[in-house]
Amino acid sequence: MWNTLVYEGYALLRINYIGSLGGAVDVTDKLLGHIGTMDVEDCQNSVQSVLKTESIINPEKIVLFGGSHGGFLSAHLSSSFPVRDY
Repeated sequence: MWNTLVYEGYALLRINYIGSLGGAVDVTDKLLGHIGTMDVEDCQNSVQSVLKTESIINPEKIVLFGGSHGGFLSAHLSSSFPVRDY
């Protein structure tokens, strides 16, 4: 699926958000009690940062997807930031 999106002109940003597994336990523990805020803000800030620094990326070609918690984040992000103001 990623190959198809890249072929169609989408940039790929894989975010290892604050608290995701695979990081240090103390960082993962920071997400407890903040699910839906810290992780969502981390993802949105990552996208904003990349769009500001990489002018080659077309802000009209942004898509969200993920499985498990990534699916939750995709739904939460799309409802929290429905209008793009990039």
